[in-house]
Amino acid sequence: MSDDSSRPPGALTDADLIRELLEALGISQREAARQLGVDTRTMRYYCAGKLPVPETVLLGLKELRAATARRKALVVHPALQEALEAADRDPKPIDEFDLSSRLHQVLVARGGQLEPAEKRGAFAIIMGLRFQSRRMYGTPVWI
Repeated sequence: MSDDSSRPPGALTDADLIRELLEALGISQREAARQLGVDTRTMRYYCAGKLPVPETVLLGLKELRAATARRKALVVHPALQEALEAADRDPKPIDEFDLSSRLHQVLVARGGQLEPAEKRGAFAIIMGLRFQSRRMYGTPVWI
């Protein structure tokens, strides 16, 4: 908990900070209270600036934000990005199954050594191509 009287002019108050963290998380005051084990009314008072915010609540919200960011982060490995751009430059229609196989081979050639966010990015791209709707009897959908 910090003393708002010692803040420089224009600095965020604890109430401002907690509201910013809730917005960044995309959760309500009620949900934040539930996840942190805080009474809902107490959380409302924190957000309104009626009660000082304990440091543990701020730390808990910051950790929730970091955990959410770790789960959501997708990174496209440069080798995959290069292969996608090459397919995009090719004037032929894109066969999504063929492209997903080629992208998978790019990963195999690298030995499969990817960071967790790169693995999530690769999975999203490759599986997105494999789940793409396709006419099995005709030309590829992506022309």
